[in-house]
Amino acid sequence: MLGHFWESQGKCAEAETYLRQALATFEARADVLGPCAPPTMGSRRGLIRAVWRQGRVEEAEALVRRARELIEQMGETKFRPRNGKYSLSLYRFEPSKNAALTAAAIYFVLLVPHIAMTLRARSWYMIAAIICIIAEFLGYLARYESITQPYSILWYAIQNSLIIVSPVFAAATQYIILGRIIEHVAPDRSPLSHTVVAKLFVGGDIISFFIQGMGSSLYFIKDSLTSVSTAIMLFGLATQILSFSCFLALAMVFYSRAKDCPGPDVRLPATGNARDVKLGRWRRLFVVLVVGALAILVRSVFRVVEYSQGFDNAITRNEALVYSLDFFMVVSALLLLLVAHPGWFLPNRQGGMSIRGSK
Repeated sequence: MLGHFWESQGKCAEAETYLRQALATFEARADVLGPCAPPTMGSRRGLIRAVWRQGRVEEAEALVRRARELIEQMGETKFRPRNGKYSLSLYRFEPSKNAALTAAAIYFVLLVPHIAMTLRARSWYMIAAIICIIAEFLGYLARYESITQPYSILWYAIQNSLIIVSPVFAAATQYIILGRIIEHVAPDRSPLSHTVVAKLFVGGDIISFFIQGMGSSLYFIKDSLTSVSTAIMLFGLATQILSFSCFLALAMVFYSRAKDCPGPDVRLPATGNARDVKLGRWRRLFVVLVVGALAILVRSVFRVVEYSQGFDNAITRNEALVYSLDFFMVVSALLLLLVAHPGWFLPNRQGGMSIRGSK
């Protein structure tokens, strides 16, 4: 809370302004929280300190007496919110700790084989996917911690930012994979060269990353910036959707022109014999790529619909829906890239096949 921050920095006049605003907000919901809920008493204690440190001792003593009266009136129930401790948290409902831990565990399970496959294949372009998994893993761990500390703005901000922004790295991986498919299968069949594809779409992804990160951060800096932060978040997500739509259109144009191309040869390490890719190995990778991209697109559209109603809305409080259309979609895209890892299908930069062997 900004009031506590300014008070800790010795700027008591600024702290008093924010703490009085916070206390008024909490007292307005005393019928739900009770007059001695932890956030209410925390604001009251901060206000007492800020007033006392400005030399207004009598006013501070009056605030102390008022706090004591409220505590005595509440008796044994003094710290029990009347509608659950999450009613005035940033969640506005009680999220599931088990769901957050399960999500973190699933991302960790994905992380280990992704790292192993990337190292074995020397497919360094998959590092962006690994970053996505790590960010999601940390995001859901932070969500668990945020649920255990429902009044902590810091933990809520960390989990929200990581979970919202990290799929950008999954999208970047998909853009790079399409560029490498174009490069190794039929460079002349694509409307854009593989280098342009990577630079154009990854560049757009970076822009989307910073826009979404900025929007997510502004929400927690000042209440008056809520509408601005929401608009920025929506713009960032809309940018990602536009980029994905163009990406999918380009992918389909390329596929329609190159579907008869055999693609690169695969050399088996045991025999050294070349296996001509005429049975559609690169096409299977392409299908996996498109399905994963559609999953990320669905997730982005869902987030746009969600945040178009503000940060606090019925969709946000529907945890099952959020996990279905965010967590499940991102996990599906990353799982597909593991089941059909590009290292099995595309040559690495050293000229050999990433996993099947080397020439």
